[in-house]
Amino acid sequence: MGAVINSRRLSRATVSGKAATGVTALLVGDSRTAQNYVLHYIASISRTAGIVTVKFIGSALDAPFPYLWKTCPVQVENVPEDVRGKRFILDGAGSTWRFEAPGPDFAEYTPPGTPHVMNQAHYASNGWFVRMNARAMQKFDLVDIVASVGRGTDEIATTRLAEATASKAEVAFLWAGINDIMNVIPRPAAEILANLKTTALALKASGKRVFLFCEMPLYGANNTAARALVISQLNQGIRKFVRDTPGLDLVDIYRALVDPTATATGAARQYMLATDNLHPCAYGADEIAKVGIAATAGIPLVDTRVTSVLETYGASALNTNVLDSAPFAAGAVDVPYAGSQVGAGYAGFKENNSGAVFSVVDRADGMGKINRVTYTPTANGDGARWLSANINGARVKNNMRVYSETTVKTTGAAGGVVKMPRHYLMITLAGGAGSAAVSAMSEVETNSLYQPREDVELFLRTPAVTLATAPTNLYALTGLASWSAGAAVTFDMSLCKIDVKAA
Repeated sequence: MGAVINSRRLSRATVSGKAATGVTALLVGDSRTAQNYVLHYIASISRTAGIVTVKFIGSALDAPFPYLWKTCPVQVENVPEDVRGKRFILDGAGSTWRFEAPGPDFAEYTPPGTPHVMNQAHYASNGWFVRMNARAMQKFDLVDIVASVGRGTDEIATTRLAEATASKAEVAFLWAGINDIMNVIPRPAAEILANLKTTALALKASGKRVFLFCEMPLYGANNTAARALVISQLNQGIRKFVRDTPGLDLVDIYRALVDPTATATGAARQYMLATDNLHPCAYGADEIAKVGIAATAGIPLVDTRVTSVLETYGASALNTNVLDSAPFAAGAVDVPYAGSQVGAGYAGFKENNSGAVFSVVDRADGMGKINRVTYTPTANGDGARWLSANINGARVKNNMRVYSETTVKTTGAAGGVVKMPRHYLMITLAGGAGSAAVSAMSEVETNSLYQPREDVELFLRTPAVTLATAPTNLYALTGLASWSAGAAVTFDMSLCKIDVKAA
């Protein structure tokens, strides 16, 4: 049996002096853990006098944006141990960044494997945790990630273990093993299981509730008979270990991803994995999310969704934690989204399809309004976007912590035509210093076959970022787009919230 629900109260916690927005969570694993954030891949790295210079494959200047460098950490992985971890960027241009990391100098070289930086200002649409949390109404607050990218479970169980156990998170999600299995000669299941046991028991001993994943099936050329056998043996061992160990919970993603018609080979269902046949695509991540939701169903939810204009709208300039928007005006409109006024009758729309119609409907529970757009896509990119909330910049002071959230629901998306709903917190700086976005679910797929093909209701929340310098404006931008022509799509969005608190 898994852990007894609520054997230790799981509720809002305080992390680094800040109130958490849900049950605090730690992710431990490999690159499939890292891909919950947008990733930027490293071409080379060097260090001189305690300053590390990173050069990227392509431009990575947008991750994070220049004026978030000192307040929004990035996570550097699969590089020398004294260089990786959470880092604050000093400066950068185009494809080069620099950050502080004291240690011996080393000449520029290309690290082995897949060295990269996790951009912690952008959640990714192919992240299983991001999708699980959006579907579960943001039950969890992601506070730490330990991702041994391109490395085996032996590293997680040894050199990364202290980092994982030191996290103050209340729950830990542990999913690793694929790098051991992808060896030319797969590591024996017993050795992988031993490493996972060591890690899980240490996480449990540090006071965390542990959710241990079964390994996923592979697809295509990666799904050899030898690897399929190790996966089968490993999963049998994981299931038994969880049954025999109080305080652990099982997340059996294998049964959700395996092709039921391929029992002889143990292959994954088509379009569950990305084109590398190794990492989940958005479609596969969404299927994993559903299993995770079921596994964590007993953990109580602290629902922070906005349900009424009255609870969030504030006319006082002293009130920083407010929603400065009102229900949309009805009708077919095409208004530049940059022209919103605080408390105006509508927030402003920009639609890519002349047939888009905006309207306002009452919530079924009587609490406020739902803003609705209905359109029929006629080409790739058709859709609508709108300014969903706008805070007067005068309300935001230096060193404030901000994020945005909203609830969205699609109808008519089951045909696979609709891309993922997008929600951004936009930040504008004074003096022409520019503007940037913090994303609740950045789109990473380029093919509709790798997207979920069903209607969804998602509670989208951006990462929280600290602004060292007060911006002139904060606004939330929400939108929906399509892969191709198709039937009519309806997108409902409940009132949006921008949360501003002292860091």
